[in-house]
Amino acid sequence: MSQETTTVAESRCRYGFLYVLTNPCMPGLVKVGQTERHPRIRALEVSDHTGVPEPYVVTLYFEVTDRFEAEKVVMAALRDKRLANNREFFRIDVEAVLDLIEENAKTFLTDLRFRKTVEPAPSVSTPKWCGGCGQKYSQCTCPNKRAW
Repeated sequence: MSQETTTVAESRCRYGFLYVLTNPCMPGLVKVGQTERHPRIRALEVSDHTGVPEPYVVTLYFEVTDRFEAEKVVMAALRDKRLANNREFFRIDVEAVLDLIEENAKTFLTDLRFRKTVEPAPSVSTPKWCGGCGQKYSQCTCPNKRAW
């Protein structure tokens, strides 16, 4: 394999997203991380635990050329806002995280026209499907009943 091919393959492995998740049950906290999959998929993954009372919402996400390095510089900049050393939760508002990412990780953003995407929070008042079994939420009787 040539050096150029290796570089292209490595860059494909490093490409991904930085995301900022929020949870309506955790006001004032954000979860910041990186993923190779779309951030909505990551939000579903971290929402799928019994200790999470409401699903996470993808509040911001950024397409980046090197998700590992981008996360590293953002985590360093957020160091004093971190809730616990072994967790990716921070006490900071979303606008401040946006500013921090744009300032510290701008060299990793793939396209400045799409550097921020804010998604509205989903309505949790009328869930349609159970995340445990996939049945209509109103008809579900499974022991893992949760809104989806």
